[in-house]
Formats: sequence, C-alpha cells, structure tokens
Amino acid sequence: EARVLSGLNHPNVVRVTNFFRANGTAYMAMQLERGRTLHHHIREQRGRISEADFSSLFSQLLQGLGEVHSSGLLHLDLKPANIWLRCDNTPVILDFGAARFAVDIGPPAPRAMYTPGYAAPEQYHGNYTLGPWTDIYAIGACMYAMLAKAAPPAADDRTSDDHLHPARQRFSDFYSPRLLIAIDKCLRLAPALRPQSAHALREMLAHA
Repeated sequence: EARVLSGLNHPNVVRVTNFFRANGTAYMAMQLERGRTLHHHIREQRGRISEADFSSLFSQLLQGLGEVHSSGLLHLDLKPANIWLRCDNTPVILDFGAARFAVDIGPPAPRAMYTPGYAAPEQYHGNYTLGPWTDIYAIGACMYAMLAKAAPPAADDRTSDDHLHPARQRFSDFYSPRLLIAIDKCLRLAPALRPQSAHALREMLAHA
C-alpha cells in the first residue's frame, strides 16, 4: 500500500514521500500540510455552510478518493478527523493506516480498524464484500456530520434498529432535495443501493 501511495500525486490526497521498516513495523513519511481537520472545522463552524461551498468541498474530496480507488486501494477509515482542510479550504485525505488493496476486498480482517458512525455495516460483520461503496458510505457520513455537527448512528446499531433521521427530512429547510437525497443514498445499509464509485457520487453532487 505504501508503494502505491508514494506514487499518487493528487492535490486532494496527502503525498507520501517515503516509507521504511523499523522497530518491527512500517512507517510512512508524508508531506507537511498546514490547516486544520474537518472535525475541528465542524466543531468551530458557526451557522450553516452554503450549498455551493459544501458541494465544492466534497467534489474535491471525491476527486482525490477516485484517484485512490483507481490506484487499487480502499481507504476504509474516512472520517472528519482524517480529512485535512488547508488554509485555502481545499481538502486533503489523510491517514491510510487502514487501507487495503481493492483486489483483497473480502470480509474485513479480524482486527480491522473502523470508526463507529463512519464505518459501513460491511466493515463490522463481513456479510458483504468491501469495495469503493464502503468508502462512499463514509463520505456520506462525513457529509451528514457536516450538516448535523455530529456523526450519524453507528451502522452496527442501524442494522438492528435504524434511528437515522434522513438528511432529506432533517435538513430540507436549508438544502436542495437532490443534495440531501445523495447523502441518504450514500448511507444506505445495503452496499448495492449506494453510489458505486466516487465518480458516480461526484456526478450526483454536480447536478444537485
């Protein structure tokens, strides 16, 4: 994974400049970026983000994510704390510690890393194959969190008793139906019902 990441050169993906093994583990050296995490931005944000700025932010993120997927990797731990906003507000995807090759997208490893609220249901149980749609769930959760200022309920809980308040109902007074429907589609529990690629979701946002 580190070799693939070191070959990525996209403005919305953190640049891995070197990797090495030491002390029984592996390390990645990454380009220094100045700014703040999306998590910090959400906590500090006053008022609501405009729909144009919202769509621009996630469109750029999806460009970077599409590049990651095209290189054969899945991120598998996308969340506001792993998205960096530069000083000019352009986003950068960070932390590929949970990344896996897309050719190895069977059930998750027994000790796989995931973050409740942002992890897709297939990351908990292995009932479905992991794929780009798994990262799309996480992007949907990030979009929802940016509007709600809190993560959606954990997918593990939703599979037994779904209390998620759909975006198209909760934020209908502030954003267009198409945008909110796109978010809700990303957060569908069944992988086949979500947008299947970063490009597909980016197209939905472009026409929201």
